[in-house]
Amino acid sequence: NHTLLWSHYADGHCGCAIEVSVPYSKIREISYSEELRFIEMPVCPEDLLSIKSIVWQYEKEYRIFSTKQFISVKINRVIFGIRVSKEDFQFYQKLIKAINPSIDVEQIKKEDIFDGFTNS
Repeated sequence: NHTLLWSHYADGHCGCAIEVSVPYSKIREISYSEELRFIEMPVCPEDLLSIKSIVWQYEKEYRIFSTKQFISVKINRVIFGIRVSKEDFQFYQKLIKAINPSIDVEQIKKEDIFDGFTNS
């Protein structure tokens, strides 16, 4: 529900967010740093890929590491942005429900958006 995430990753509320469940995998919480650090080699790739600049801290990101090229996930919910038209939302809602009726489909409401400073 963070407006910057919707802006960066869902085409300014014209796209969607997909909530998934991930089977047990190596999941790491991202560390956010105020300064760039030089890392001594050799380093574990997971350590290197688990650090980002503090400017991205609002993402509260986790990353999944696996030796497999693909992992199976379960789609729980699809949330459409506030700029998705009513007609498009209804079309995708019907399509998703036809594919898998257990997936929740909803459209975010303006009052649910958090911009990082206020909740309006």
